[in-house]
Order: sequence, then structure tokens, then C-alpha cells
Amino acid sequence: MKSVSTCVLALGVLSGIALCGCSNPEPPAGGDRCGDAVCKAGEVCDAVTKLCVAEVAPKVTIDTPQASTRLTGDSAEITGTVVDDAGKLVHTEASVQGGEWVDVKVGDDGKFTATVPLPKLDAKSAKLRVRAFDALNQEGVADVDV
Repeated sequence: MKSVSTCVLALGVLSGIALCGCSNPEPPAGGDRCGDAVCKAGEVCDAVTKLCVAEVAPKVTIDTPQASTRLTGDSAEITGTVVDDAGKLVHTEASVQGGEWVDVKVGDDGKFTATVPLPKLDAKSAKLRVRAFDALNQEGVADVDV
């Protein structure tokens, strides 16, 4: 898309010099102006960098354990996938029942397997949570009640 500027001729009252003031066109409907660009649908303008950035957090999916699975022992294995729209995952971690966060290594294919310590559950249910952060510090979260 070409950027078109509209110039308006104005006369300098005191100096008698002709001035040309230019203005940029309005961004198209639905787009925000960001520096010299117009953000596309699904993007927002980062006020600091003046760049259009995706506003989609990473998508986290927990494959196992499935909901209502009874967990026993000192630890549990969690598997799943993490996908980021820009492919720039920074950090992924897992926790059980709000306990200690454990770093999760995500493969190039987006798949992960993590072992997390289990608190003493005494046949009670627990919430497993995996969260991932992208380069824009957007957080994607998945939970499963076991």
C-alpha cells in the first residue's frame, strides 16, 4: 500500500513565505497508526518501540494427565504442546496446586514433557498448571484438574 501525503499551501503572515504543510492519511478502518506503519488486524502498537506487535499469547495444551486422573507418588509427568504465533517462546514452567514452578523445556516442535513434584494430595484433587511467556511477555496458560 502506498503512503500518500496531502500538502496544503499556506501563506506565512509575518514572513510572506509560502509554506507547504504535509499530513499523513488516516489509517484504514480497524488499523492503528504506529510510527510510520499501520498495524494489521490482530496487532497492537508498542508505545515504546513504535512497532506493530502481535497481541496473541502463546497457546498451551496439556495432553497428559487428563482431567480426573488420580495421581499418586512424589511426582507427576505432564506432556503437551506450546505454540506461539511469532515462534518466540521465552520461558515455560509448570506447577501443581500453586506450588513450586518447575522449568519446562519445549522442543523445536512445540512439544514438552515435564516432571513436577506432587504435594501430599490425600486423595484430593489438584490443579496442574503450565504457563508460557513469549518475547512480548504475554502469558498463555493451561490447567487440568486431576
